[in-house]
Amino acid sequence: PSQRHARLVVVGIANTMDLPERLMPRVNSRMGLLRLTFKAYTRKQIEKIIHARLTGLTNFDNDAIELCSRKVASTTGDVRKALHIARRAAEICREQEDKKSADVDKNDEQKEDRTRPSVSIRNVIQATEELFHSPYIQYIPHLPASQKFFLNSLMLETKKRQSPQVEYQTVVDRCIRIATTSGHQHIVPDDPAYFAQLSHSLANVQIISFENSKKSRNPMVQLLVHQDDVHFALREDELWGKLHH
Repeated sequence: PSQRHARLVVVGIANTMDLPERLMPRVNSRMGLLRLTFKAYTRKQIEKIIHARLTGLTNFDNDAIELCSRKVASTTGDVRKALHIARRAAEICREQEDKKSADVDKNDEQKEDRTRPSVSIRNVIQATEELFHSPYIQYIPHLPASQKFFLNSLMLETKKRQSPQVEYQTVVDRCIRIATTSGHQHIVPDDPAYFAQLSHSLANVQIISFENSKKSRNPMVQLLVHQDDVHFALREDELWGKLHH
């Protein structure tokens, strides 16, 4: 890309603003830099996307879609969160209808024809409450800084390797490296015993899990909470913000 007549274009997409700064100096010096920032979705954009995903479906109230869009736009602006709420609202609506059907006397010959229920505002409110007020979202902001570093490293390794399970030592090494480069080595000491205690504390509250931990010194570790929920829970955390900007 640094050559005048080169026909190669390198495009990097990341959730952080400092992707070029994280590259090796040798790589960074050979790349031109044009930074394009994507803003969070607005309420109207989220609403339009949901409508597009629901094309052909008529059992979703427009008011419910608008409420879902407003809820997400006022917090994260993450359209994936909006689609998650819409899906959960539809599941709640179906569960409620199934329960009503089960309560109907099967021997009643005068059953009235049941129309297909619509997903209502009430369903969206219930789905939103479940998502934004889960125990994990309430608990994660109060984790020690060292455990937040570990979660951040685990999420990065999971995304890098495109696998839900990664080697424990790989996560530890990345955690130490990030802490050192960011000047937070006092928070995350290079001590195996410390990391063992830290990680098992997260496992005890079922935020992470280990596989073959008794058979291997370097077991596989997995995040049990959705990454979007971790980001949402720590959206106002100062340390987390520094790690992701």
